[in-house]
Parts: sequence; structure tokens; C-alpha cells
Amino acid sequence: MDLSTWKSERDGKRAIVHVTGEIDLETGPRLREFLTSELNQLSAPSGELVLDLTAVTFCDSSGLQALIATLRRARLLGVRLVLRVIPDSRFARFLALAGVSELFELEDGTAQA
Repeated sequence: MDLSTWKSERDGKRAIVHVTGEIDLETGPRLREFLTSELNQLSAPSGELVLDLTAVTFCDSSGLQALIATLRRARLLGVRLVLRVIPDSRFARFLALAGVSELFELEDGTAQA
């Protein structure tokens, strides 16, 4: 089993969180806590959290729940949330099939992958 790992780059108003591996029942709740902490450290309303999900190999409903909870929290705090994904990737198709891709601001992660 491949566990998710994440690291953050932060400059006060913007944080980029790189997520790799699987986001599932085991890792989803931990990721959610980590992202909540990142959001709380950003300056609103001009803060921005970029989730680089280009290296995510699997995501289940627990991972999706973590992303939606992060989106809600970001909106409450006035922080912009951007998901960096590779267009037409398995993860991008997962978001579309789940009917949530329109909720998120998506950024093309092809150049970063």
C-alpha cells in the first residue's frame, strides 16, 4: 500500500501543498487535518492554497470528503483554493464522475508533473 505524503511551501499569503500517493480511508482524515492547519496559517482574504495533486495515484470517497471539507473551510476563511491536476488524468476523471469538478478551481498541472 502506498501512503500519501504531503509537504508544504509557504510564503505567508500562498501555500503550495504537494500530495503524493493514495488518499483513502487511512490518509484522507490526516490530510484534512493538515490542510486545515495550512488554511489557518494563511492571510485572508488574499490567501491562496494550491493543492498539487498531480502525483496522486488513488483517491476514494474519504479523500473526496477531505477535499470538499477543505474547500468549505477555505471559503469560510476567504482563502482561494486551487487544485492542480493533470487534465484527463485518472484523478481529473474521478472528480468529474463524482460531479464535483465544477466546485473546484482547477489548474493544469502538466508542466509541474
